[in-house]
Amino acid sequence: MVGTFLPLIRFFPAKDKLLDNEALLLARAILFKDSHIFAVARSVLAGVVFFAVLHPALAPAQQQQQTDANGSPKSEKIASGKRRFMLDGDVASSSVTLINVLCDGFSSAKCGKRLVSYKGRRGTLLSSSPSYKDGLYLWYSVVLENDEYLALRVPRWRKLDNPLDASEFIIDLQDIERAQAMVNKPLLPSLDVAVSAYEISAGTVILVLDNGARLSLEVALQRMALLNNLVSASDHGRAFAALDELELHRSDTGRWRAFPRSASRMLLYGDLTFGRVKQMEMVVNHQGSGAVHFDAVEVGSPRHHDQPIYTRNFEQREVERVTDVRGGAIEQVRVAVAAAERNLLAILIETPAQIILHGRYPVRGTLGQDQVNELRALMDLYELIDLPLSFELAATEAASARGS
Repeated sequence: MVGTFLPLIRFFPAKDKLLDNEALLLARAILFKDSHIFAVARSVLAGVVFFAVLHPALAPAQQQQQTDANGSPKSEKIASGKRRFMLDGDVASSSVTLINVLCDGFSSAKCGKRLVSYKGRRGTLLSSSPSYKDGLYLWYSVVLENDEYLALRVPRWRKLDNPLDASEFIIDLQDIERAQAMVNKPLLPSLDVAVSAYEISAGTVILVLDNGARLSLEVALQRMALLNNLVSASDHGRAFAALDELELHRSDTGRWRAFPRSASRMLLYGDLTFGRVKQMEMVVNHQGSGAVHFDAVEVGSPRHHDQPIYTRNFEQREVERVTDVRGGAIEQVRVAVAAAERNLLAILIETPAQIILHGRYPVRGTLGQDQVNELRALMDLYELIDLPLSFELAATEAASARGS
């Protein structure tokens, strides 16, 4: 029965016309001379008006094409003080690429906009809070510069702080404006490297440096914050170079962590954490298709007449064993770096050495030159971070000094 009235509803595409022609729609229903049909007509009309008025993601364009007191389109006024974005991405490989998070209303059945049609369009996130929630998604109302209202679908399980991170095809305009402001300027006054250009790749704003390097805007801002707050200006150049070899992360609590880029493939490496204090750990590590159940590590070097330069046994409770997402095994032991461990790491960056993990299935390996460079960079950063040692590490080093 409701289907009888859908053509009538489509006849009035705009909210104001729906309201103006309410009497006409009801008159058409009355022609059926059926009070039940009359009631259905009123119910359908009320539903359409509800969605058109109260759900901005479904509002018609005509509603927004008005001007404010200053003569500016209201859609431009909406953007003031709200988060703005641009739709972008590579469409050369496929003209059917979809922006799956953009939807006509709060329904997954209505999601998917062709990137080739929307590339370059700008829009505004109308609220930092979801307009609608269901068990799987958070739905945010957005409006494009052509006054097209859509819903942005954000998966709950991704736990995103910024809903604009829901798709690689959505670029936060704030990031673009930051990158534009950095062009032809040094990253920091203390650095001899400047930003020559920026570009967008796979949803990420990339800074192109005048030395040929490329950094994402996020990574560049992270490095600048670290250098400004934790490294003396005279050491910014060395620290910046060291960070090229390292993974750098910052937690929500403001604590930093740095480790070699190829750490997952290294049998032994250093892991640096710092916030109010700094602490280095030595990680004995094995990652592979199956567990080797190691219970000791031994490091030897030809320059030391094949005698072990470091050995350490572990209790099984000290070895952390987990399974990765592919079903592989990760086995690790973390050891606070004291004098013996610091001496070992210093030897590893200067001398070829063999690392042996003893256990049920012994494993032997060495560090490649790239891994040595990464470990050296970590040791450099450790020295350059202008923070006190952690209490535990300071106590261990003091005890080692007394023993010597």
